[in-house]
Amino acid sequence: MTITYQGQVARVRLGGFTRLLLHWKGSIYKLIWKELVVFCALYAFISIIYRCALTPSAKRSFEIVCVYCQTYTNLIPLTFVLGFYVTIVVGRWWSQYEAIAWPDRLMCLICALVHGADERGKLIRRTLIRYLNLSAVIILQSISTCVKKRFPNMENLVDAGFLTAQEKKMIEDLPSPHSKYWVPCLWFCNLAVQARKEGRIRDEIHLKTLLDELNTFRGSCGMLFSFDWVSVPLVYTQVVTLATYTFFLACLFGRQYLEVRYDGYNGDMYVPIFTVLEFFFYMGWLKVAEQLINPFGEDDDDFETNWIIDRNYQVSMLAVDELYQAIPDMEKDIYWGEQEPDLPYLNTSSDSRLREIRGSTACLNLDRNIEILVPKSGNSLNIPSVQVYSTPGSVTNRRLFNLHSRLASTTSLSGEVRSRASPVSSRSGRGGGVIGGDTESVNFEPKNGDVKVNVDINNDRRTNSETSIAESTNTYQGLDTVFGDMSLNSIRVSESGSDHDNGLNMLTPTRLSIAEAIPSEDDLSDENQDTVSSMTQLLK
Repeated sequence: MTITYQGQVARVRLGGFTRLLLHWKGSIYKLIWKELVVFCALYAFISIIYRCALTPSAKRSFEIVCVYCQTYTNLIPLTFVLGFYVTIVVGRWWSQYEAIAWPDRLMCLICALVHGADERGKLIRRTLIRYLNLSAVIILQSISTCVKKRFPNMENLVDAGFLTAQEKKMIEDLPSPHSKYWVPCLWFCNLAVQARKEGRIRDEIHLKTLLDELNTFRGSCGMLFSFDWVSVPLVYTQVVTLATYTFFLACLFGRQYLEVRYDGYNGDMYVPIFTVLEFFFYMGWLKVAEQLINPFGEDDDDFETNWIIDRNYQVSMLAVDELYQAIPDMEKDIYWGEQEPDLPYLNTSSDSRLREIRGSTACLNLDRNIEILVPKSGNSLNIPSVQVYSTPGSVTNRRLFNLHSRLASTTSLSGEVRSRASPVSSRSGRGGGVIGGDTESVNFEPKNGDVKVNVDINNDRRTNSETSIAESTNTYQGLDTVFGDMSLNSIRVSESGSDHDNGLNMLTPTRLSIAEAIPSEDDLSDENQDTVSSMTQLLK
């Protein structure tokens, strides 16, 4: 019977776990009190013999044995062996609980997919659910001592209503020495197929869904049988048991009071308190593993298998019979039409009411002067089209151009450079400006210090130096900016007719600082407020 104490530790309070020490049923005291009495009795008997019955020479020999035991007792890796073993046993214990077959999912499917309010439909549904419970009872009968005592043989299952006389004869006549928990599952399959032929299961998909869930149920039964068959290796259990009992057998001599003062022996303790505590902890650890290794027995913390059988049969039969097609009358709920219903709280629970739960970073304030990642070369960056007009030499003009340049230089860059008055483009020639690398060049004729720059950020980096930018200008979508300052560091312009190339001198940074690129409000003219605002939102 599982000992439940969840309600006593629902909240942290002074002495919360300490109060649990007063429980007897399922407690550590109940598990080890017999071993503790035997250990204390043996310790006292050896101590009396040493003090009262041994001769001086015999005492010296006894003392040598005690010192030897005390010296080498700590060489036994008891903590490691016990801890690892108990970890395995506890994990296996919980896995066995998860493997228990519950009919709840199948009873819902049977109620939804096997139709018919007549007596025949009712009989099919009840028979299907009875086969499920019969399979679970047979497997529990083979692994649980409590169930075996309740149902010793098949005749008891007939008397309990899990089995009919004909079904009992069919199972007993099967020429197989193995466990036959799977036989009711086959009956379930055959009856489900028959219900499909009769039209009570209306679709092949419904039949498949039913059989798939049955396979899951049968797999749980098989897993329980496997846990009973394959236990923790016996050799490991023997090692743990030998290590524990050998350790405390050595303690019976090594922890004795000796008349001759040896190193580590400083006083007479008639009751070895810390040795008793050590026994309490280590032996209790071993007893925990002993109790949990088979949770289908009759210990205080074993599973209530008989209660599981009773509960499953009663609930499943009620679901497929009385509750079949039972639907209460529908009516509008009290929050009908409200988008944010305000559910009530009692006075005792009002302290637990929360308005909202947000992510852990919702209240995190970030400094604007931070570095952000920008796409590497070859990635697409969508920049909205903006136009900026400013006077030559403007600080705003320089910073805006620097911002666009650094954005564009992280990906492939192409475009055209032309004057407002007379745009000219060619594949190569005089007064050329290089944009985005060494493969694309255009000609321009600067007039009045105004240059129009059309910039496009795309995925395709052009490598053919024979291709004119003017031939693909109609594919460019991006940033149109008119700069009036010809002395910018980011753009080099020579006089018309010079022999050397001119154009954009771009760096290739991998990170971009917002505060460094965006001009301050004092540097902005009214016509550039919207432009910088849109660029700032883009970077964010």
